[in-house]
This record gives sequence, C-alpha cells and structure tokens, in this order.
Amino acid sequence: MFYLNLFWKTVTQNPFKGVFFVLFTMSLFFGILSKNQIDKQIFSNISLSGQESFFYALLDDKENQARIARKLRALPGVKKVDILTSNSINKKATEVINNVALGLSSELINLDYSGLKIVFMSKISSRSISLIRNYLNRLVGKKHITMGGVKEPQKNQVKLSGVLHFVKSWGATLSLVAFFLLWFLSHVQFGDVLSETAYLIENFQRRDRVAIKMLVVGLISVSVFTFLFHTFFFGVPPILNALVVLAIMALALGIQAKSFRWTA
Repeated sequence: MFYLNLFWKTVTQNPFKGVFFVLFTMSLFFGILSKNQIDKQIFSNISLSGQESFFYALLDDKENQARIARKLRALPGVKKVDILTSNSINKKATEVINNVALGLSSELINLDYSGLKIVFMSKISSRSISLIRNYLNRLVGKKHITMGGVKEPQKNQVKLSGVLHFVKSWGATLSLVAFFLLWFLSHVQFGDVLSETAYLIENFQRRDRVAIKMLVVGLISVSVFTFLFHTFFFGVPPILNALVVLAIMALALGIQAKSFRWTA
C-alpha cells in the first residue's frame, strides 16, 4: 500500500503531468481492450459508396420487387440492390427521372411504380453490365420496366472512397497508435517526476528501486480498473488485446528502469 499511496500522491501533487499520464494510460488501455468494438461500431459503419457504377430501374408497382432484387443480388458483379418504394421515389422524383435518359412523360410520373437501384462491383466490365441489364429486361419484361443509363462514378468520389476504405480498414489501429504516442510522451514527462520523488525517498528512507515499484502498482491499479470497466460494459476482452496491454506495461517499466539507473 505504501507504493500505491505514494504513486497517487505523486499524481495529485503534479496534476498536469500526473493526471495526463493517468488519463492517457486509461484511454490507451481501454482502446486496446475495446479495439474490436471500435472497429465494429465506428469504423465498420463507414459507407464506401461512390466508387461503383449503378443505374435505376422503374418497375410496375404490381411486380414482386423483393423477388427481382433477390435474383439480381445473386448475379456476379452486382454489389447490392436497393428497393425504392413509390413514396420514396415520389420524394426523389427529380433525381430518379434525371437518371432515366428516355424522356419520360409526365403521365408516367403519375402511375403507380416502384424502383430498384442496382449497384455494381467497382471493377465490373461493360460486357457484364450489359448482360445484367439484358437479364433484368427478360426477367421483368420490357413492357413493365424502364431502365436508366449507367451512371459512372466521378473521379473525386473514387478518390474519397479510397480514403474512406483506408480509414475503414485501419482507423482503429491508427487511432490507437496516436494514443500510444501521446501516452509515450506523457510517460516520459511523468517518469521524471517519479524519479525525482524516488530519489528523495531512497536517500532518506533507505529504500531501493522506488520509482519502479511506484509505477508497477500504479499501472496495475489503472489496468485493473480499466479491465473491470470494459468487462462491465462490453464483456471480457480478447486475450490478445490483454496481452498487448501487458506488453505496454512492460515497456513502461523498461523505460522507467533506464531512467532509474541514470538518476542513481
């Protein structure tokens, strides 16, 4: 308890360096333990739309849109098929009609119809697109469908989508790396404070390796609190994530050990 009390006393007596070190340590440990949740709930939800070709198709509202969409989704080269209801099409009538390059009359707009948005894979060939459009024509019947032209992605959308794809794949890891760098800087600053406190105690109370022992119990207390907090909200973290936390704790002790020898 002596070293634990001494650690937290040092933190409170040096609020800028001490509190920042504790906050960055808790944030880093919690982020590592929660990496899977961060990936799933934040970065995995980033939309990558904009880099694929697509076209709209207007159908007679009596057609079975769900069946048609299901058959289209099974085709190679089709990424997804969105069903547009009559209400949603009426709200976006201008957008849909502009993508149907067949000069629709105003009478058609007043009919009951629904729509499909067929989105292709990013590297689909023009021949495959033609085959899919011909298949849709045969599946529904030319009298019951009006297809718009294929809309190609704009270059700036492709570039933006590429950036989003990188963030989607590496966002959680990059965030943790940034937190690690901030934690490392705060640890170096707070490590000097620990060394100064340890120097005084070692000289007047005949104790040894005080800075290391303070940091050990301090990191253990922070990691235990973070682990319990994570377990309460998200469940037990993966073993690999917990091992990464232990590795960072070992790194912190190694840095402090060198600082201790230099100070002594």
